[in-house]
Amino acid sequence: MFPYDPQIAAAVQNPPNSIAGVLTLIQMIDNTCQVTDGLKWFNWLYLSVVQAVKAEVDVGAFHEGAWLTELDVQFASLYFTALYAELSGGDSPACWDSLFSKRNQVNITRISVCAGRNERPH
Repeated sequence: MFPYDPQIAAAVQNPPNSIAGVLTLIQMIDNTCQVTDGLKWFNWLYLSVVQAVKAEVDVGAFHEGAWLTELDVQFASLYFTALYAELSGGDSPACWDSLFSKRNQVNITRISVCAGRNERPH
């Protein structure tokens, strides 16, 4: 457990229902987590995905942009709900165990960004 876990738990307790709210919450988690927390790096990767989806929706790249936005918000809700359960002592879905159980193992290699993009500064 990290000292800021209660702060994150409180923030994700009621997941947002808009892509802007999702981005704000993911950015808050990114800003809160220490670089030694594996949650920071999963969250950072997820932030990159949500930002990319939003950018593509904003320029009309998808025929069903509203549907894709809703899908993104609903998936984020699954992430936030699982995170809340984990941080508040509840049971999170087993599919999240690999993330939550290894958060403090700094020897696990972070996922690098795609070719052509800058790596996040440490």
